[in-house]
Amino acid sequence: MSSIIDTLKSFITVFILVSACLVVTQRKYIYFPRQYDNFGKVLMQDTTQIPYQINGKKQVAYFYGKSPTPKNVWIILSGNAALSLHWLDIVTQIPDDDTGYLLIDYPGYGQNTGTPSQKNNYKGALYAYQAWLETQPTAPNIFIMGHSLGSAVGIDLANKLQPKALILLSPFTSMYHMSKRVIGSFWAFLLKPFLFDQYNSEVGLKRLEKNAPQCKVLIIHGNEDKVVPVSMGRQLADNSNQWAQYIEIDKADHELPYYAEKQLISIMQKTVQEESKRSQKT
Repeated sequence: MSSIIDTLKSFITVFILVSACLVVTQRKYIYFPRQYDNFGKVLMQDTTQIPYQINGKKQVAYFYGKSPTPKNVWIILSGNAALSLHWLDIVTQIPDDDTGYLLIDYPGYGQNTGTPSQKNNYKGALYAYQAWLETQPTAPNIFIMGHSLGSAVGIDLANKLQPKALILLSPFTSMYHMSKRVIGSFWAFLLKPFLFDQYNSEVGLKRLEKNAPQCKVLIIHGNEDKVVPVSMGRQLADNSNQWAQYIEIDKADHELPYYAEKQLISIMQKTVQEESKRSQKT
């Protein structure tokens, strides 16, 4: 009998230790901060550094554009293992002098200090835009695009800024659903109340639809995504009752911005042009 009790005690002890370890280290499974290897080479002409702070921690975002006072600006948010300046390979191909691009790294990424979290990432995106806006004579039309983790941050930001359009690339439904893929349904269910960063995109999109129904939402997902299953993109679109448009890219994996680069550029141009035409009519 005593051996059974001892075994049970050992099992409980291991269970508690594993649970505590998962709770404490959970952000290590979400965020993968990187720094620039050759920052001077990555930073291009026509790119301006925008300094700001989060909780006293120094941050820097980057603005690329032919015009210092563009009529339109895209706020671009990267995935959890990417850096913002890598988007220059894409946005520099877009021939639009009236559109600029605000590229944002999360705290702890690139040149930024601090630590990433849902709250800090949202603050970083918002404060970066506000810091850039202080340099402008008038507020531009805002467009937001996020990839993977950046799609969740983009939804949070869109609920604050209410942009003209929001493009979500390879989005996930919630961090809980993603945790089920990483640590399994059993552990995810037990640890659900202890998730630091919820990133509930389903709830966020419902709130955006209620508060900013005029915002155009486009969800784009590759059908061979092994990181964020395409079923999540489909579910977000289905839950919107046709408010959000959905595009599925055949044979595309999680690196969607690079696999469908030309298509993405075309979509971004078309989105801005449609808003320009709509504004002229009103």
